[in-house]
Amino acid sequence: MPYEEDVFAILEMLAQGAVCKDRGSMQQSGELGRLAGMLDEAGIPFKRSSRQLVYYGHSGAPVPKAGEFFGMGWGAIVSVISDGYGSKEGLLEANGLCWNAKGHLTAKEVFEGISHHWEGEA
Repeated sequence: MPYEEDVFAILEMLAQGAVCKDRGSMQQSGELGRLAGMLDEAGIPFKRSSRQLVYYGHSGAPVPKAGEFFGMGWGAIVSVISDGYGSKEGLLEANGLCWNAKGHLTAKEVFEGISHHWEGEA
């Protein structure tokens, strides 16, 4: 059906556009911005949208098969959001590694967990 193909194409474009290719424009204040800066400085790859940051480890992000669509966090080792538990205090929520919807985290706390995993995978 042409309509369904158009919808999938639009969703794919939105997903690609949601991930900032120029991280400099996404380096805003706040804990998510600080976390992105720490990961950049450490050379740890990640993907980022305006409210979410995901880390996939050394294997990188999974690649969808033709016709498949899934969100940026699919298959991530850690997904961090800025609008979850702790957002009223300006803090982060992380899922993955040792966190199961753990909120009220600082960028430093999340960075320590991610960097420990990154170094252990190397």
